[in-house]
Amino acid sequence: MEESRNKQKKWLLGGSLVAIILIFAAISFWDGSSDRAAPQGRENSVTGTSETDEQIAMEATEEATPFNEGQAFDAGAENDSAEADEKPDPDAFFAHFPFAPSYEEHDEWIIKWNEGYAQPQADRFEILEVDPKRKLMLIRLNEGVEAKEWYHIWAQRQDIDFIRPNQRVEIKNQKGVQSPFVGIPDYLQQINAEEGWEEVDGNDDVIIAVLDTGIDLNHPLLKPFIVEGAYLIFEYDQDAKETKERLPHDDNGHGTRVAGVIAAAENQWGYQGVMRQAKLMPIKVIKANGEGTEFDVAQGIFYAVDHGADIVLLSAGFPFNSETMREAVTYAEEHDVLVIAASGNSEARDISNQINYPAAYPTVLAVGAVNEQDQHESYSNYGPELDVVAPGRVYTTDVGGGFTVDEGTSFAAPQVAGLAALIMKKYPHLTPQEVRHHIRATAVDVGPEGWDEWTGYGRIDVGRALTTEPVKDMYLDNDHFDRAAPLPIETVLSAEIRNKEDQDVYYIEAPYPGTIHLDIYLHVGKYDGVDIVFYPLGNEDEAQSFSVQKEELLKIKVPAGKSFLRIAYNENERRTTPLPYDIVHTFHIYPDNQHPNHSKEEAYPLTNGQVITGTFHEAGLKDWFYFDVPEKGTIHVKLSVFTSRSDPVLELYTPEGERIERDLNDPPWEEEQVLSVEPGRYFIVASDWYANQVNEEYYLVVIFTAETESKQGVN
Repeated sequence: MEESRNKQKKWLLGGSLVAIILIFAAISFWDGSSDRAAPQGRENSVTGTSETDEQIAMEATEEATPFNEGQAFDAGAENDSAEADEKPDPDAFFAHFPFAPSYEEHDEWIIKWNEGYAQPQADRFEILEVDPKRKLMLIRLNEGVEAKEWYHIWAQRQDIDFIRPNQRVEIKNQKGVQSPFVGIPDYLQQINAEEGWEEVDGNDDVIIAVLDTGIDLNHPLLKPFIVEGAYLIFEYDQDAKETKERLPHDDNGHGTRVAGVIAAAENQWGYQGVMRQAKLMPIKVIKANGEGTEFDVAQGIFYAVDHGADIVLLSAGFPFNSETMREAVTYAEEHDVLVIAASGNSEARDISNQINYPAAYPTVLAVGAVNEQDQHESYSNYGPELDVVAPGRVYTTDVGGGFTVDEGTSFAAPQVAGLAALIMKKYPHLTPQEVRHHIRATAVDVGPEGWDEWTGYGRIDVGRALTTEPVKDMYLDNDHFDRAAPLPIETVLSAEIRNKEDQDVYYIEAPYPGTIHLDIYLHVGKYDGVDIVFYPLGNEDEAQSFSVQKEELLKIKVPAGKSFLRIAYNENERRTTPLPYDIVHTFHIYPDNQHPNHSKEEAYPLTNGQVITGTFHEAGLKDWFYFDVPEKGTIHVKLSVFTSRSDPVLELYTPEGERIERDLNDPPWEEEQVLSVEPGRYFIVASDWYANQVNEEYYLVVIFTAETESKQGVN
């Protein structure tokens, strides 16, 4: 398993910004033309997929093409000419660099330096915190430092792995009225907790780290179970050092309510936590106002793992991918710590309910919410990464020693954490990864038959989980195509082939055309192995076959829709016992039809009223377009997406080189610009605010109205 986990780590960290170094190595060779370099093949460091010769040459020129006179901008070069003070326009150069325009708003950044290098020294910034074990720094740019220019210089450095802004995270309270409660709350009955308690009455050997707003350290129903935690919020004020030394006391209430769902002690009213007793490690990473940062949350995960936590619970999340957070959950997985996270609560104004990060990562158990009738709650985020659900409305502890009603995926997730601790007590031989599998396997199917994106594998059942012997394979009957089991994207699946006559068949629902990555690990000996056949859309004529021994990463192109995967012993297999295996499954969206159009010279032409479908299939992409205005008039440009994973940014450049940016937060999924124009060529740039790879499409349209048409319309 350790080797498997290391393999998973390698894959999970594959999206770093190391490719930036290769991009900038080509800057000095740019000759100002649109001709592409001579072909040569290499492996793409961001996606891991094989690039075409055109893509390679495009990447070598895209970052080196400024707007003025074909001269590349070099922030570190000296200019001894008479026009030394007249530098090329930095905005023109940085428009080609993987730097999200809205990053300009940030003065706090996370820097990770590469293995084998010393900690970087401060350069136009203040070092706020350093984690030498993880090679992470939290820094704040000095006043007056331009983020773009600084980022450009530092991203080229060979000692830098990645740089990203320290984004904010927020929890939302839906607190109800305080009231005394008598008897077992409905949600505990719904998850069949009493039957489970007959099997296991608590587990004080397991430590559950609660990364939240802290815990009321004096609450009578929680105090007996609290172990030493940490206050990890770094605040930039005069008493920062004193702040770091504070206890993880809850000044919001959210963390106390989460903790009560896990482990509130038995009492005269009948209310109690799923565990009834446990060791709670309070780690305060969220402020009193419900806000935190990804650096603090990641540090909370690292702290929990390093200080003996068995389970890490997060009820806070982000809509976007994060290298920092990915490293933290990977670190937990490597050290056999189970991470459980809420799927997230979407507001009514949101256009989508996609799973938040870190719940969306393959190794994190993602938990959604259902109502009293086991129906999907409308606020509960859903998608292919969802694992299980639990009741969203709970009765729980509150700050000040009281009780309250609250609701959300934040309170479904701690029920699963409590169940995980009970399973660890009943079946101590299980690894955390096997506990994750057992929770899925024993969930009660409450949605459409089988796994689905609204309820996952089902609603947890404490009694069922503690009275069912763990199995290696939860899909014992998926030996034929009409009984194929789901293999959701962004998930880890564990199963086994029982004998030479057995086979496992799975289906994969790809939301778009793209590439699936199947990181396969076999628990086998020297001569063991499996044969894998992939059937795109079930088509046998286009089937692709693979032979795997021990471990291998398969990259397979997939169409949108339902495809199938068959796994069976290969002809060299010699074992007589079942063959267990693990699969980490991830998805990467297709490059759009306009690709490559990631520089001004490669801008794609637009026609009036044409709707363009595009993708940000790699991190840091900016898609360039141009529109030729034939006469004086008005252009209306609209850029839109349909999920919260992407926040589009729209940039326009006039024929004179003036840059106009649109990046509004209301609504965050759509940007529009109406501009009075003169004849000439206008450039349009579409990008993602977070500069991430995003597995979704965007839509761009330009509508031109001539001034003469407008006047005729008025008449």
